Formats: sequence, structure tokens, C-alpha cells
Amino acid sequence: MSGPMSQQNSTRPSKKRKRSKRDTGEQERQSNARQAKPRPLSDDIDESIGHMNGTLLADLFAQRVKRHMKDLTSVEASDLQVPEQCSSGKEELSTTVETTASPHTLVICGSGIRAADIARTVRLFQSKTAAVCKLFAKHIKLAESVETVAKTKIGIGVGTPQRILDLLSMDALKTDNLRRIVIDASYLDQKKRSILDHREVFGPLIRILNQEDVRASMDNTDPKKGTRLLVF
Repeated sequence: MSGPMSQQNSTRPSKKRKRSKRDTGEQERQSNARQAKPRPLSDDIDESIGHMNGTLLADLFAQRVKRHMKDLTSVEASDLQVPEQCSSGKEELSTTVETTASPHTLVICGSGIRAADIARTVRLFQSKTAAVCKLFAKHIKLAESVETVAKTKIGIGVGTPQRILDLLSMDALKTDNLRRIVIDASYLDQKKRSILDHREVFGPLIRILNQEDVRASMDNTDPKKGTRLLVF
């Protein structure tokens, strides 16, 4: 159709407003904020761990040995176990340390990032005579860890299984004063996996617990001399 009416329609302004760069940027910021919103802490925790007694925890570790270490014989697998007196109870962590490289507590986590978070949290137990020491590979070379523990009176060592195993194997980290090993087993990563679900992490973890001196200390029931295994 031609004529005045068609010309009027063709020149009528559109009701749809074109989005400006400012509007687009604001929407992107809002979208990113929603995505960056942290998940509730309960989503990252397997609360069932805290309700297990020593027998159930020991059985849980035995199951993980069979799952992750299938190359072992049944005899070898049975040798890799944890004592049934392990627990999920609370412990006193503010204890003075007399010697270097000999912590009273080891906290073992599934990753360097998680270990760094825990280390910041437990710094409230740190004092001039009992430091909180990072024992993981993230940005820290093994040689640096050896040098650090050698000159530090460590109250609480927080780290990952492989780094702690390396330090123990090199005799750089001592177990003479070790009174508790805390395993961060209830924490779940973004894929909903715990330290017990990662084969690469569980292997060195179970070997730490079965180091000759560590195992002997865990078998010692004297609360002033033995090592308690705590699973949280």
C-alpha cells in the first residue's frame, strides 16, 4: 500500500528500546554476582562422618583401601588399616612445643587449597611456642618445607597426604610428640568427593597412618604418649 498512511507507518518509531552498553554491563555484573554467591557450608560437608564410631570409621577406611588399591594382595590390604579407637571427638590444641619439627597435631586435608583454609582457621591456636605450619605443595617446594620444619616449633601442621608422607619418609618431620592426627574427611569438593574418595590422595594418606612409628604410637593407649586418630 502507498500513500500518506503507509508513509506514516514506515516512519513510526519502534517501541523496543535498544539496550545500551551500560545496561548490558549491569546485567552481566548481576549474573556474575549470582554465580559467585558461595554455597551454604552444609553443602560442602558430609555430616555422616561425625556420627561414626571407631568401628565404623575403621571399616570405612578398609573399604577405601579395597576400592583405591586393587593392586594389593588381600594380606597387603589387611595391613593397611586404622585402629578402631579412632574417633570424631574434640581435642585440646593449645599445647606448648619444646622441640622443632615435632608437632603435637597433624591435620591432613584433600588439597592444598583446603589445607590453606584450615591453616588460617586454626591460627587462633598459634603462639610463640607453637606455630601453625603449612605442609603442602601449593607454591611451597619440598626443600622449602624441609627447611621450615627444621627451624620451627610446630604445634599444628596442616597439609596434604603426599607432602606430609614425603617429610616423614625423609625424617624431616618427627612424630615423637605427635598426639593426634586429624583427617578432614567430611569436607566435600565441588565434585562432592572427600579425601577418602580420591585415589591419588587416599594412597599416601593410608601409608602415613601405617608408617611404623605412627602406627606404633596409635596403638599406644597411653593418652600422654600415644597418638589419637580423629576423623572429622
